[in-house]
Formats: sequence, C-alpha cells, structure tokens
Amino acid sequence: MKKIIPDDVASYINMTCDMDERREKVVYEDDFFICVKDAKHIDEVDYHYAAWCKKDLGSLLDLERKHVNYLKNIKSAIYQKFNLTDENTENFIHFPPSYWRLHIHFVPRPHITHVYHQLYFINDIINLLEMDEDYYRTHVFIAKL
Repeated sequence: MKKIIPDDVASYINMTCDMDERREKVVYEDDFFICVKDAKHIDEVDYHYAAWCKKDLGSLLDLERKHVNYLKNIKSAIYQKFNLTDENTENFIHFPPSYWRLHIHFVPRPHITHVYHQLYFINDIINLLEMDEDYYRTHVFIAKL
C-alpha cells in the first residue's frame, strides 16, 4: 500500500488535530499548500520545512504549467518568512517520493540526502513546465524496484 500523507499533516489540513500543536508545527498555509516543520527540523539554522499540497496531486508527474504560480508563490512565501535565498537554501521535490502527495522540501545548503531517489529543484521544475507542461510525464525515468 502506498503511503499518501503523514497522519499529522493530514490532521493539520483537515483541522482534526490539537490546535496548539497545529500552531506550533504549521509555519505557512495558503489555498494550495500547507508548510510544516518536518520531523527532521532541528532549529532555525538546521531547518527542514515541507510544503504539502492540499490538492490531490501525487507527485512531480502530476504537475502541469497551471501549477507554476503555486510553486512560485510557496517558494516566495517561505523565503520571505524565514529570510531564505537560493544561495543558502535548497528546495526540491524528490522522485520517487516517500509519500505519494506532492510536497516540497526546504533545507539549508549543503544538503546531504539518501541515494534512493532523484532530486528535482524547484527553479528547474518551473522553467521546464513553462517550456513543456508534459515534461515530467514524458522525461522522468521510473525504474522497477
């Protein structure tokens, strides 16, 4: 069975959680994304934020040109809120994902990650979707595990 979304994030989206916990964990929310402190988040220097899509998008493969503004907006909002820049922050979607709900990671540079997945950086995703909205559906190699 595929993991769709962590239980805590689902409870934040559905408002079925403790509201004090929600206020502590949710750092930003708009109509399309909810951004939380990830389980790997330590502090404001060694941060790890995850912006989870509130809509039914499973992964990078579901992104189309119409989603570009949402990607730009979440990146801009998180950068402004925490005074982040492209020089000090990596923001990416990994594929295959650990959960089959589109989510974006915001972590400090340099970021070391597991080798079981490929990282797709938000600036590249935006540029490629603006050129070809089917890019990821036609160019991402899905290996049989």
